[in-house]
Amino acid sequence: TCLQPDYEQALRSHIGALRRKSLDEVQGRERACRETKLLRAEAERLGSEAQLQQAGLEAERREQQERRAQHEAAKAEVAAQKREGASRRIQIAALTDELVQLQSEAESAVRQAVSSARPGALARERAREAMLLAERNAREDLLRRLRAEAAQLSQELASLMDQSRLSPGRAFMVQLLAMLERLANDREVERRARDAERQAEELAALCQRQGQEHEAQMEQLEVDAKLAREAAVEQRKQAEEEAVAEEQELRERIKRNRRRAEKVEREAAEHQKAVHREEVQSIRRAAELSAQRWEEAKASPGCAQGDGHFPSTAVSRVLAQARSLSALREAPGVNPADLRPMKLRAEFPVIGSLQALESQIAAMTRMPALVRQPVPGLAH
Repeated sequence: TCLQPDYEQALRSHIGALRRKSLDEVQGRERACRETKLLRAEAERLGSEAQLQQAGLEAERREQQERRAQHEAAKAEVAAQKREGASRRIQIAALTDELVQLQSEAESAVRQAVSSARPGALARERAREAMLLAERNAREDLLRRLRAEAAQLSQELASLMDQSRLSPGRAFMVQLLAMLERLANDREVERRARDAERQAEELAALCQRQGQEHEAQMEQLEVDAKLAREAAVEQRKQAEEEAVAEEQELRERIKRNRRRAEKVEREAAEHQKAVHREEVQSIRRAAELSAQRWEEAKASPGCAQGDGHFPSTAVSRVLAQARSLSALREAPGVNPADLRPMKLRAEFPVIGSLQALESQIAAMTRMPALVRQPVPGLAH
């Protein structure tokens, strides 16, 4: 009985220690639950960030596809411009050959027309001159004959006048009237002969004028042919200059489109590199933050008596994948386009590691709780 107070005192002190230990364990468990909730919220946030990054990657992929389509369209336009330039050069060569052929045909036609028209014109000139000369000779013969007849009639008239002095009468008057009529007729014939001679002179002048006009026409034809040749040469030169200018313009457009396509490719590569770097850095920061918070939760008293399973492996996997992706991304001489399939394959393990981390945190929240039973001897 004397030992009973000491036993009760020891039991009470042991019960108090157990109670304090239970309270500490409850507080540690509550603290661990709070840390677990924080880690779960962090895991959810990381999952949402991963989904947002996945959506951003999808948007970036669509943007890359659009840029690729624009680049292909620019290449197609450059190829179409090259084909158009080649067809224009072929057309220019064909038109140049056709122009040369037309010039040669025009020159040959002009030479043939001049050579064929000159003998005919000369023959017509000679025939007209011969006809005019024959008419002139005939009229001169007629004029000489009429003059001879007029002289004879004058002599007859003089003899009749002499006879009229000797033999007056009606017969003399009749002969005189006949002689006067013949003289009038002869004068009319002489007048007509003079008119014919004047017409012959006018006809000769007309023939000469027509010959001069014909020569002027031939000279004008030669001048027109020369002007046509010069115009054809000028037109050919102008066509060649236009073709050269158009070809130069097409080459300038091709160069501009090529520079634009190269600029778009460089911008796309730089943008893709920046996006990859930001993604790797964000994943690394999120994984390091999760590892730090989990280390803090592990160091708390409530998590000291866990089952030994700790999701540091998932965090380490996330960190290792982020570091490897960052090191591979920042390595010299690496093309960002070559890392595209590797980067797509690395996205899903990172998301899976985050989901595994979240499931392990949720499993830790389902650890067996301390049974809150009344301690024997403390019921009252």
